[in-house]
Amino acid sequence: MPSIFQRIFSRPQSSFSADEHLALQTRIRELEMEVQSLEQTIDRLHADNQRIQADGQDRAAAELNAHLEEFMQQAASPVSQLLTQAWLVDAQNKPLQAADVLTVSRRLVRVLENAGMQILHAAGESASYNANHHAPMNASVAMRDGQAVRIRFPGIAWQGRILLKAAVEAADAENA
Repeated sequence: MPSIFQRIFSRPQSSFSADEHLALQTRIRELEMEVQSLEQTIDRLHADNQRIQADGQDRAAAELNAHLEEFMQQAASPVSQLLTQAWLVDAQNKPLQAADVLTVSRRLVRVLENAGMQILHAAGESASYNANHHAPMNASVAMRDGQAVRIRFPGIAWQGRILLKAAVEAADAENA
């Protein structure tokens, strides 16, 4: 099958002299070689692009792993202490002071906050109900936006996304 260049530049033999015909055939071969070289360059650039993307993904994964390792190192001590406290209560029947458990728990919460976790409201805090941030503790109780509520369980967010809505009850419910 003739190449695209041969089809484009082909004319009846009688239109060209032998020298012109030879020059055109030479030019066609040159252009075909140039196209082949360009196709090889494109293939090489595709391969380079894939390698660069893979390297970028590897670097991103390594960076993420480094951050996760740092987080785990910060969390390791309080988690270990909580597990030990649980063992002391469960297996050894040893009494624990609530203040000791809270101290370790607060350290763990600080580690999570340092990693970007946001506590939306503190337990016991008063707030105006917002259906985007709050969930009624009692699903059968209807609440309206702006209604005074008391936070019973704090809400949690990370990177601007709410992971857990704060559990609330009507502010007047605590008096009932």
